[in-house]
Amino acid sequence: MTVRYHSRKGKLIPDYVCQKRKIERCESKACQHIPGATIEQFIFDLLLETISPVVLEVALSVQDELLKRFKETNELREKHLERLQYEVELSRQRYLCVDPNNRLVAASLEADWNDKMRVLTDRQQEYEKQSRDTTSKLSDEQRKEIMSLASNFPKLWSHPDTPDRERKRIVRLVIEDATLHKNINGISVDVRFKGGATHSAMLSVPLSAGEGRKTRVEVVKLIDQLLDCHTDLEIAEILNERGFETGPGNQFTFGAVARIRAAYKLKSRYDRLRNQGFLIREEMIPKLGVTYTQLNWLQGRNLICAHRAANTRKQFLYQIPSKKQLKTIRDSLSINLVS
Repeated sequence: MTVRYHSRKGKLIPDYVCQKRKIERCESKACQHIPGATIEQFIFDLLLETISPVVLEVALSVQDELLKRFKETNELREKHLERLQYEVELSRQRYLCVDPNNRLVAASLEADWNDKMRVLTDRQQEYEKQSRDTTSKLSDEQRKEIMSLASNFPKLWSHPDTPDRERKRIVRLVIEDATLHKNINGISVDVRFKGGATHSAMLSVPLSAGEGRKTRVEVVKLIDQLLDCHTDLEIAEILNERGFETGPGNQFTFGAVARIRAAYKLKSRYDRLRNQGFLIREEMIPKLGVTYTQLNWLQGRNLICAHRAANTRKQFLYQIPSKKQLKTIRDSLSINLVS
């Protein structure tokens, strides 16, 4: 797979693309295209888990145990080499002591001496190679540096001045390769470490740029609930107080709430009140048989039930009063109301 980069909010974001079909079969569509932001975060979390103080401490303990066992095995190899050297020297002495005129015995002893020399040489080379490949014991200063890596690694990785090439070098020191496969269930990631260990995970496919700017489902549901009792402006203030943000990450305004309401076809506060039988001012005045001034007087003293239905102007919807409320209104105005 090849890597491509695109800029988002001033930051380079990678995408991993397989173009084998396009190259070999001249197909227009790539084999698979995987957004890399989720993959990068997964690799960072995996490295953070791998380079944690506990893991490093265990690794150092394991190394000490392996070194101890190697020393024990090395002592056995040294004794075996000493035994082979003794046998070689014994064969040499036998060859030197044989009568030169006895050619058959001399040839047999010489062949035995050469065989034992070859075995000794092979064992010595094997011993030297294993000694070179075995890690020597770490000093206390080296151990401190390794343990400090665990606490410094997150800061180094997340620091804005750390270039991407240095992050890649860090990854290459720990990880051999990663295999990505995108399917209907998500993105399958199989990571192979330098030592041969593997780690597999299934990641969800990240949202596209357009989907990422959409309002969250829970926020839309909350707006739908709040519309039963609040206007768009009041809902925006409530959402901001509760710390919610729009899809692009901005604060809510009554215009943003109105756009969300229109996009998701939510009934407005006005329509909901009208569906419940509430009347506008022009309908309520003849219903009560009062003037515009008297209606305002009744509303100001909470003698009639009025609900705000708009944001920018004083538009109210009124609930039809009950018989008991009509009597209270009549007594307050001391006038005869139209029934």
